[in-house]
Amino acid sequence: MFNGTADPLVPYSAAAGSYAGWGELNGCTGEPEGTFANGDSSCVSYPECADGATTSFCSVEGGGHTWPGSFPIPRLGYTTTDLHATDAMWDFFVAHPKP
Repeated sequence: MFNGTADPLVPYSAAAGSYAGWGELNGCTGEPEGTFANGDSSCVSYPECADGATTSFCSVEGGGHTWPGSFPIPRLGYTTTDLHATDAMWDFFVAHPKP
């Protein structure tokens, strides 16, 4: 998941709650641990989830409802270049191929 702390459409608190819900659905245990940090962007992941699942949540401090690492859309808020969501998702799917 990716979410800006200043997203005008998806409140950050709702996204954080959704992340916790996915952690529960994926049978994750332990407290989320930092897995990425660069400038205004950071990610956390549960250390252990059932069946090799990974559940991660990336935050952009001051970020709006935009795609991290993409072109800015000012009316939707700030767009970071400290995190590239497309690359992060690609890495995730390569590491977790569908059976």
